[in-house]
Amino acid sequence: MHERTKKGACVVATTCSALLVSALCFEILEFVPCAMCMWQRWAHVVAAVLASATMLSSRSRTSMPEWLMRATAMALATGGAIAVYHAGVEWKWWEGPATCTVGVAATTGDVLMHIARAPMSRCDQAAWRLAGVSMAGYNAVISLALAWFAWTTSIRRP
Repeated sequence: MHERTKKGACVVATTCSALLVSALCFEILEFVPCAMCMWQRWAHVVAAVLASATMLSSRSRTSMPEWLMRATAMALATGGAIAVYHAGVEWKWWEGPATCTVGVAATTGDVLMHIARAPMSRCDQAAWRLAGVSMAGYNAVISLALAWFAWTTSIRRP
């Protein structure tokens, strides 16, 4: 494996881990995540695991590390796409999932079940913005840039 792919995997795993820790910090500050926030986090978990597997397979003489890094890039691109969709829902550019954007569930039993489970957060309302950009917007930019970085570090160069 090229040293570049190994270093790229380390950067991706570290960045994904930092994003997950920062999301946890926001929860500690009582910013309740919505369902789409959680979907984005799962993409980062998968990317961190794949990037870590890439580093562990660094002694392999096969192309497996490069393919693992490409899978990492795809996980990040998926998370970025979800984040773009989420940001669009927050800006009311398109509809989000009914289970996440509707304040009242279909039946009284559903409402009571949601209340009993945990605090609810709507996907169509940004919990926090900086310079007019929500967490989903920043996550979209970071995830897509990291996906590009992961893909380019997976390419063998002579």
